[in-house]
Amino acid sequence: MDMELIMYITTLFKYYFPFALGYIYFYEMPWLCKAFWKILKIRLPAKTTRRFKFINKSSISNYIALDQLPTYLGGSFHFSEELEIPESDENISFEQYFL
Repeated sequence: MDMELIMYITTLFKYYFPFALGYIYFYEMPWLCKAFWKILKIRLPAKTTRRFKFINKSSISNYIALDQLPTYLGGSFHFSEELEIPESDENISFEQYFL
């Protein structure tokens, strides 16, 4: 993992988007990453480290509602992977996709 990149991203959120980032969830993080986190958290401010949440299958419902979780994570949310593609570019409008 690139320490400079992580510090850069943290700084970006701190100065430019302070209220945009609530929490960062790590789902079933591997042991090697947990070891890296122990080193990284020493360099981060305490206020920043509180935004990182490490969750697993048994604790995910404490942070995310089950109706918003996909079925493969134990929730009840079903989503369609099909993408509607228009027949020609002439029929595409900005409002149709972005408003």
